Amino acid sequence: MSDQDIVSEWAQRQKQVREVNRLLRVIVATVRNHADYMMRHYQINGVAVWVLGVLRRQPGLRPRDLARQLALHVQVVTEVLAELADRKLIHGVEGEAGRVRYFLTEAGVSLIDEAPGPAQGALTVALHDLDDQALATLTRSLSSLVDCMPTAEHGAAILPLTDFVPPPVEAQGGKVKPLAIPRINPQMAAHVVAIQGVRA
Repeated sequence: MSDQDIVSEWAQRQKQVREVNRLLRVIVATVRNHADYMMRHYQINGVAVWVLGVLRRQPGLRPRDLARQLALHVQVVTEVLAELADRKLIHGVEGEAGRVRYFLTEAGVSLIDEAPGPAQGALTVALHDLDDQALATLTRSLSSLVDCMPTAEHGAAILPLTDFVPPPVEAQGGKVKPLAIPRINPQMAAHVVAIQGVRA
């Protein structure tokens, strides 16, 4: 391979790296803009909207049911449910063995029906829109990318994406809440939701 070929290959690789960075910024900006809109107009974050959307379609789910469907840690879901209950958007009904199932209130139904865009978020909807081959390729590629990052925060896998792209400072009363990322290994992050399902 000539020096010119090496330079050409490197230039092409640099172009591809820039394009991936650009596309990732588009994805993050899309998620952030939706979270910003929901916070400004409804004072509710993206994962809370997602929870409301799931309960709209499947009323009576338990926290672990929701955590499994949303691929989030059950503690995150429990905190969201408590916030939604405080705002009278949902209510819990205690069933057998003291397990609480959650349902939307009229206010919750009104909010989720009025809120713009898909309740589960633009990114999740877009991923479902990919064909099987494209989704499998993307999964492998992103896994390889994470493997190349020695400081990858694997604990973030069980946190809502909107935690990483919060609304602007002024939308939060001038304060930014520090992000707490669980210190867990990749295997634990990958299986935590499945484990929750087994225990449900």
